Amino acid sequence: ISLPFIFLPPLNIAVQLLLMYIKKEWSQTARKIVDIQIIWLLASFIIVVSVSFVQRAFDINYSITSIIVIIALVVNLFIILRNAYELERKNNLYITLKFSIL
Repeated sequence: ISLPFIFLPPLNIAVQLLLMYIKKEWSQTARKIVDIQIIWLLASFIIVVSVSFVQRAFDINYSITSIIVIIALVVNLFIILRNAYELERKNNLYITLKFSIL
């Protein structure tokens, strides 16, 4: 479900929440997956905005922001694929949080 929306992380979260609501599947694992996506979305947004400000403050000519966005997308892809692999293998998440938002 997550891979088609890798380039639009807010849609990634919205679609997962919508599917959880429709299927009435509020399992701990499903909530942990959405928690990870929410935290990663917020963290990557803060990083991209911060890098953009630093780039302007130091008058850096090349686009570091684009590089950071690409790195954030690759990390998001890694999180999704690694957790999917681990769910298939051991029925457990590999990357998880110590707290819950949902």
